[in-house]
Amino acid sequence: MREPTIHSLMHRLDRLERANRRFKLVGFGVVILIATTMLMGQAKPSNFAPVVDAREFLLRDQSGRIRVRLGMGDVLRAAKGKVEFWPGRDQTDNASIQLFDKEGAPRVAIDLLENTPALYLKGRDGIARAWLEVSGDSPRLVFRDAQQNQRVVLGSFTLYSKTKDGSQYVDLKGEGEYRATSSLVLAGEDGKVLWKIP
Repeated sequence: MREPTIHSLMHRLDRLERANRRFKLVGFGVVILIATTMLMGQAKPSNFAPVVDAREFLLRDQSGRIRVRLGMGDVLRAAKGKVEFWPGRDQTDNASIQLFDKEGAPRVAIDLLENTPALYLKGRDGIARAWLEVSGDSPRLVFRDAQQNQRVVLGSFTLYSKTKDGSQYVDLKGEGEYRATSSLVLAGEDGKVLWKIP
Protein backbone atom coordinates (compact mmCIF):
# COMPACT_ATOMS: atom_id res chain seq x y z
CA MET A 1 0.00 0.00 0.00
CA ARG A 2 1.22 3.41 -0.81
CA GLU A 3 1.59 6.18 1.63
CA PRO A 4 -0.41 9.29 0.78
CA THR A 5 1.68 12.26 -0.15
CA ILE A 6 1.23 15.71 1.20
CA HIS A 7 -0.10 16.83 -2.14
CA SER A 8 -2.83 14.17 -2.23
CA LEU A 9 -3.74 14.84 1.41
CA MET A 10 -4.09 18.55 0.63
CA HIS A 11 -6.26 17.76 -2.38
CA ARG A 12 -8.56 15.49 -0.32
CA LEU A 13 -8.76 18.05 2.49
CA ASP A 14 -9.68 20.79 -0.01
CA ARG A 15 -12.50 18.63 -1.47
CA LEU A 16 -13.77 17.83 2.03
CA GLU A 17 -13.82 21.52 3.01
CA ARG A 18 -15.75 22.46 -0.18
CA ALA A 19 -18.31 19.70 0.51
CA ASN A 20 -18.59 20.93 4.10
CA ARG A 21 -19.27 24.50 2.88
CA ARG A 22 -21.97 23.23 0.48
CA PHE A 23 -23.63 21.28 3.32
CA LYS A 24 -23.52 24.38 5.53
CA LEU A 25 -25.08 26.56 2.79
CA VAL A 26 -27.79 23.97 2.06
CA GLY A 27 -28.47 23.57 5.82
CA PHE A 28 -28.64 27.36 6.29
CA GLY A 29 -31.05 27.62 3.34
CA VAL A 30 -33.27 24.89 4.80
CA VAL A 31 -33.33 26.66 8.21
CA ILE A 32 -34.25 29.99 6.54
CA LEU A 33 -37.00 28.27 4.52
CA ILE A 34 -38.48 26.61 7.64
CA ALA A 35 -38.28 29.83 9.68
CA THR A 36 -39.97 31.81 6.87
CA THR A 37 -42.74 29.24 6.63
CA MET A 38 -43.28 29.32 10.38
CA LEU A 39 -43.35 33.13 10.48
CA MET A 40 -45.85 33.24 7.62
CA GLY A 41 -48.02 30.84 9.62
CA GLN A 42 -47.91 33.28 12.58
CA ALA A 43 -49.34 36.19 10.59
CA LYS A 44 -52.72 37.45 11.79
CA PRO A 45 -55.66 36.22 9.78
CA SER A 46 -57.25 38.83 7.58
CA ASN A 47 -60.81 37.64 8.25
CA PHE A 48 -61.99 38.47 11.76
CA ALA A 49 -65.44 37.58 12.94
CA PRO A 50 -67.46 40.77 12.52
CA VAL A 51 -69.72 40.02 15.52
CA VAL A 52 -69.41 38.07 18.74
CA ASP A 53 -72.90 37.15 19.89
CA ALA A 54 -73.48 36.08 23.47
CA ARG A 55 -75.82 36.69 26.40
CA GLU A 56 -73.09 37.00 28.99
CA PHE A 57 -69.32 37.42 29.28
CA LEU A 58 -67.45 36.50 32.47
CA LEU A 59 -63.85 37.40 33.27
CA ARG A 60 -62.25 35.25 35.98
CA ASP A 61 -59.06 35.74 37.97
CA GLN A 62 -56.35 33.07 38.30
CA SER A 63 -58.29 31.41 41.14
CA GLY A 64 -61.40 31.03 38.99
CA ARG A 65 -63.38 33.75 40.79
CA ILE A 66 -65.61 35.95 38.66
CA ARG A 67 -64.21 39.50 38.68
CA VAL A 68 -66.03 41.13 35.73
CA ARG A 69 -69.42 40.38 34.18
CA LEU A 70 -71.07 41.83 31.09
CA GLY A 71 -74.67 40.76 30.64
CA MET A 72 -78.32 41.27 31.44
CA GLY A 73 -79.73 41.34 34.96
CA ASP A 74 -79.15 42.84 38.41
CA VAL A 75 -76.48 40.78 40.18
CA LEU A 76 -76.55 40.20 43.93
CA ARG A 77 -73.07 38.59 44.07
CA ALA A 78 -70.65 36.29 42.26
CA ALA A 79 -69.86 33.33 44.50
CA LYS A 80 -68.63 29.78 44.00
CA GLY A 81 -67.87 30.46 40.36
CA LYS A 82 -71.38 31.55 39.40
CA VAL A 83 -73.50 34.68 39.36
CA GLU A 84 -76.46 35.06 41.75
CA PHE A 85 -79.22 37.51 40.82
CA TRP A 86 -81.45 39.56 43.12
CA PRO A 87 -84.56 37.45 43.73
CA GLY A 88 -87.84 38.74 42.36
CA ARG A 89 -86.31 41.28 39.98
CA ASP A 90 -86.80 41.27 36.21
CA GLN A 91 -83.46 40.15 34.80
CA THR A 92 -84.23 40.87 31.15
CA ASP A 93 -84.30 44.67 31.01
CA ASN A 94 -81.06 45.64 32.75
CA ALA A 95 -77.94 45.67 30.58
CA SER A 96 -74.93 45.96 32.89
CA ILE A 97 -71.21 45.64 33.45
CA GLN A 98 -70.22 44.65 37.00
CA LEU A 99 -66.83 44.46 38.72
CA PHE A 100 -66.56 42.16 41.75
CA ASP A 101 -64.10 42.09 44.65
CA LYS A 102 -62.28 38.91 45.72
CA GLU A 103 -65.18 37.91 47.98
CA GLY A 104 -67.65 38.13 45.09
CA ALA A 105 -69.41 41.34 46.17
CA PRO A 106 -70.27 43.69 43.30
CA ARG A 107 -68.31 46.91 43.86
CA VAL A 108 -68.82 48.82 40.59
CA ALA A 109 -71.75 48.60 38.18
CA ILE A 110 -72.59 50.39 34.99
CA ASP A 111 -76.26 49.80 34.21
CA LEU A 112 -78.85 50.73 31.65
CA LEU A 113 -82.24 50.02 33.22
CA GLU A 114 -85.39 51.27 31.48
CA ASN A 115 -83.26 53.65 29.35
CA THR A 116 -81.65 55.19 32.45
CA PRO A 117 -77.83 54.99 32.36
CA ALA A 118 -76.17 54.78 35.78
CA LEU A 119 -72.80 54.26 37.47
CA TYR A 120 -72.99 52.65 40.94
CA LEU A 121 -70.13 52.45 43.46
CA LYS A 122 -70.93 49.88 46.13
CA GLY A 123 -69.76 49.04 49.65
CA ARG A 124 -68.38 45.67 50.75
CA ASP A 125 -71.97 44.54 51.31
CA GLY A 126 -72.76 45.11 47.63
CA ILE A 127 -75.19 47.97 48.35
CA ALA A 128 -74.81 51.16 46.29
CA ARG A 129 -73.26 53.94 48.39
CA ALA A 130 -72.78 56.45 45.57
CA TRP A 131 -74.35 56.64 42.16
CA LEU A 132 -74.52 58.87 39.16
CA GLU A 133 -77.42 58.50 36.77
CA VAL A 134 -79.36 60.36 34.11
CA SER A 135 -83.11 59.79 34.12
CA GLY A 136 -84.61 61.25 30.96
CA ASP A 137 -82.60 64.47 30.71
CA SER A 138 -82.19 64.90 34.48
CA PRO A 139 -78.80 64.04 36.01
CA ARG A 140 -78.28 63.17 39.68
CA LEU A 141 -75.47 62.24 42.03
CA VAL A 142 -76.43 60.51 45.29
CA PHE A 143 -74.42 59.42 48.36
CA ARG A 144 -75.95 57.04 50.91
CA ASP A 145 -74.84 55.94 54.38
CA ALA A 146 -74.62 52.38 55.77
CA GLN A 147 -78.35 52.43 56.56
CA GLN A 148 -79.02 53.36 52.90
CA ASN A 149 -80.30 56.82 53.79
CA GLN A 150 -79.59 59.54 51.26
CA ARG A 151 -77.03 61.89 52.79
CA VAL A 152 -76.07 64.03 49.78
CA VAL A 153 -78.21 64.51 46.67
CA LEU A 154 -77.10 66.70 43.79
CA GLY A 155 -79.56 67.11 40.93
CA SER A 156 -83.12 66.04 40.31
CA PHE A 157 -84.41 63.40 42.68
CA THR A 158 -87.27 62.41 44.98
CA LEU A 159 -85.91 62.47 48.53
CA TYR A 160 -86.42 59.42 50.78
CA SER A 161 -85.01 57.65 53.83
CA LYS A 162 -85.64 54.35 55.64
CA THR A 163 -88.29 54.07 58.30
CA LYS A 164 -87.28 53.36 61.91
CA ASP A 165 -87.79 49.60 61.49
CA GLY A 166 -85.78 49.70 58.24
CA SER A 167 -88.56 48.00 56.28
CA GLN A 168 -89.52 50.61 53.69
CA TYR A 169 -88.52 53.88 52.17
CA VAL A 170 -90.40 57.12 52.62
CA ASP A 171 -89.54 60.53 51.29
CA LEU A 172 -87.82 62.87 53.71
CA LYS A 173 -90.82 65.15 54.02
CA GLY A 174 -93.48 62.42 53.90
CA GLU A 175 -94.91 63.96 50.73
CA GLY A 176 -92.60 62.94 47.88
CA GLU A 177 -90.48 66.06 47.55
CA TYR A 178 -89.01 66.23 44.06
CA ARG A 179 -85.82 68.29 43.69
CA ALA A 180 -84.79 70.19 40.53
CA THR A 181 -81.63 69.47 38.53
CA SER A 182 -79.89 72.50 40.02
CA SER A 183 -80.49 71.48 43.66
CA LEU A 184 -78.15 70.24 46.37
CA VAL A 185 -79.48 68.60 49.55
CA LEU A 186 -77.53 67.47 52.64
CA ALA A 187 -79.29 65.18 55.12
CA GLY A 188 -78.39 64.05 58.63
CA GLU A 189 -78.14 60.53 60.06
CA ASP A 190 -81.84 60.64 60.96
CA GLY A 191 -82.74 61.40 57.33
CA LYS A 192 -83.84 64.98 58.03
CA VAL A 193 -82.71 67.70 55.67
CA LEU A 194 -79.83 69.71 57.18
CA TRP A 195 -79.33 72.07 54.25
CA LYS A 196 -80.64 72.49 50.71
CA ILE A 197 -80.35 74.88 47.84
CA PRO A 198 -82.48 76.07 46.00
